[in-house]
Amino acid sequence: DGTLHWGLFKDVENAVPSDFQPAMKNLTDYIFDVAKIDSTSRVLDLGCGNGTTALQIAEKAGCEVVGVDLSDVRIENAKKAAEEKGLSKTATFFSSSACDMPFLESGSFTHVWSQATLYHVHDRQTALKEVNRVLKEHGTFVLDDLTTPLPHDQISANARKYVYERLLFSPSWSQEGYVEALQQAGFAVSESKKLDRHLSKSYDCLTQMAKTSYPDLAAKYIECVKSVDDGQVGWAFFCCHKVSDKVAWVYDSKSDVSTLQTRYKVWANDYDGDVGKVGYFPLPKLAAKILSDLVPDTSAKILDAGAGTGLAGVALSESGYKSVTGIDLSEEMLAVAKSKNAYSSLQQADLTNPDSLPSGDPFDGIVCTGVYTWGHAPPSSLPNLLKCLKVGGPLVISFREDFWETNEELKTTLKGLEGTLKLVPEKCDKCPTFEKEKMLVQVFTKTA
Repeated sequence: DGTLHWGLFKDVENAVPSDFQPAMKNLTDYIFDVAKIDSTSRVLDLGCGNGTTALQIAEKAGCEVVGVDLSDVRIENAKKAAEEKGLSKTATFFSSSACDMPFLESGSFTHVWSQATLYHVHDRQTALKEVNRVLKEHGTFVLDDLTTPLPHDQISANARKYVYERLLFSPSWSQEGYVEALQQAGFAVSESKKLDRHLSKSYDCLTQMAKTSYPDLAAKYIECVKSVDDGQVGWAFFCCHKVSDKVAWVYDSKSDVSTLQTRYKVWANDYDGDVGKVGYFPLPKLAAKILSDLVPDTSAKILDAGAGTGLAGVALSESGYKSVTGIDLSEEMLAVAKSKNAYSSLQQADLTNPDSLPSGDPFDGIVCTGVYTWGHAPPSSLPNLLKCLKVGGPLVISFREDFWETNEELKTTLKGLEGTLKLVPEKCDKCPTFEKEKMLVQVFTKTA
């Protein structure tokens, strides 16, 4: 069908040549699903070739697609195919270098798609920056590309001859180096998937298909298999996002659990540094201080709900608490929290799912900061959290001031909890954070 890529096999170890073409389709479908393209998207297909994938996206999503390729011949083929399919109004094609697309407006695409293209581009870093330029803020860039796992001086003569020279490219970045290059270009990388085994199997299938009629070509494919298996060349898929403000990006998650998990996965290792720059650290310290005043017994069982990277847990630990359980939606954030040795236990949990919350005896107190705000845990999950607190225990919880004052779901939830939860105004406090946003630290007592 004109699709010239490698394949993502459903069973890579047992795949046979007849699985190769379905594997190529499976790769396209996988990238489409990861990218979350829909009818509202505007997609740039970078290195579109004859337009096959671009037209598939336009048909499947019903969205606008722009294809760019260096080959004038392929662009003309793409235009002709769009006419034949009746898609010339939604799928347009231009001849251009990936490094310089001045005819495309900055911030004009929700998605950029690139399959098996960028290894051909000599100045890949410039191409990545150009992709970043044309993407909207929070836009998604999905790509697969060849990698060079080994140091360049360890590339064998056979690998250079049968892979690099035959495919017309020079040794490139490792998979880890590719992630660094994407980050340097302004992207937050949410997925980096090693596909070496699938690349090897693709060439193995091609070998089997070519060996009878094209034995010389089959011999070259065999050398490609060897090069991949020896780590001379690799293949990887990446999903990343244009993010200049990670705080705003996370707030834009619309309380979707999967989106929140993805974005905190990306942010985990940089979280402390980023929020420290905007003055967030005093908030978890203040919440921990208020809770320690209310529960002075340092042997008490405390729950840090939405523990994140452990900022509140550290403050509690410094106050002498030895039995602090931390829960969070993000495994990656919890991994950072674990490194701080402030918790007696850590557990992944979703506040909207009561079955995921800690079981057993209720906690003597709960601290919860940065959780009930825009784009995060819905206020309707508060009753689930309260089940973890003993009667008479304090809940010290932060809210952004505008969220506290205007969020109707929060108001409705708190009204429904009037017989269970009592606000203690004299213990509440305020804390400026994120440079200009005020955070309220509200204190409740569980009464029933």
